[in-house]
Amino acid sequence: MKRIILLLAIALSSCSTDEAGTSAQDQADCRCYTILEANVFTIVTGNQFTAGVMENDCTGVQKNFTKQGIFRAGDKICN
Repeated sequence: MKRIILLLAIALSSCSTDEAGTSAQDQADCRCYTILEANVFTIVTGNQFTAGVMENDCTGVQKNFTKQGIFRAGDKICN
């Protein structure tokens, strides 16, 4: 009986939980977005801006954006 308890204790102590967070959502930065679509515009004064769709790296939520400057699909924007 003592051997069974000892073996059970060893088996349970060797098990570990994954607290490091190896899932893609845990590793993603929730403050960053990946640009999915980008349209660059140049106005008469020479200023350029980009309008398009970006997706949050953590939640996958998509939203429209307009930012001054040139951005391409695949670029990352972090707040």
